Amino acid sequence: IAYGFSPERAFRLFDEENTLAQLDLREYSGKSDSNLSRIKGRIIGLGGKSRKLLEDLTGTYVSVYGHMVAVIGMTDQIKLALDAINMLASGSPHRSVYNMLERARSRAKMDKIRLWEGESLI
Repeated sequence: IAYGFSPERAFRLFDEENTLAQLDLREYSGKSDSNLSRIKGRIIGLGGKSRKLLEDLTGTYVSVYGHMVAVIGMTDQIKLALDAINMLASGSPHRSVYNMLERARSRAKMDKIRLWEGESLI
């Protein structure tokens, strides 16, 4: 809750599979408040659209609060979300970040299909 999550989203941490990761945006912005605001704006997007799409593609909850970004989700989902946030904070175009997330999601689906097909053959 201290990182800006609603209680409903924070309660997701009671599930043993979920964890919390945080990232300090000052690593990317330095001491400049205008750079920090720009980076936060890139992550949140117009009307929260970028953050919502990031959450949908990774299956996580993302909160931008102060100079921190916090992510709640499963470990593999968090890694993917943090990679995307790092790309956005470093200045990568949104389209390339979304493409990376979509490729990772389709790769995960294919791995899941292969796992199920492999089990049925045994």
